[in-house]
Amino acid sequence: MVYLILSYQLAPTLRTLTDTISTDTIHATAVSMLFVHLLTCDYGINGFFVSKTISVNAAVIGSICLASRMSSDLHSMSLLTLAVQCFVLFPIFSPILWESSVNLILLITLTAYASFKVSSALFLTFTVVIFTVIALFPLFFVISLKFKENMYGPWDEAVLSHHSKASTVS
Repeated sequence: MVYLILSYQLAPTLRTLTDTISTDTIHATAVSMLFVHLLTCDYGINGFFVSKTISVNAAVIGSICLASRMSSDLHSMSLLTLAVQCFVLFPIFSPILWESSVNLILLITLTAYASFKVSSALFLTFTVVIFTVIALFPLFFVISLKFKENMYGPWDEAVLSHHSKASTVS
């Protein structure tokens, strides 16, 4: 609650933050920062370029650039709140969500309810996407397995046969 009050109070400052900078420069900066976020995000690999701090900061800076061009204070605050949820809070809480299917079902239900309250078109889109990802794609995968053909060639690993020289020698 404190975050929402504070961010709404600071929204007029945020919205007028980049008035003297051209819109093209703001969009280029936002795209660059979001690209830096994609490059430095921790995808479970070890590398010298992986940095959670740089990744989160780049995403938030890109979001601030975009929020500064919104038409109203409420829109600026909403975009920045969404960015904080996606880039800061979701990576922290996603392992907890994936621990049990009950948490995931609850999250999908709450999101569906919230999207229904916002717009029926958004609810319909969300429902179709969730149904496609959860039901249709796995069903398509299972059905397509019966059409799978294996190609064998010199690129395959060696397979040991059950008949060896040692067993034939007495």
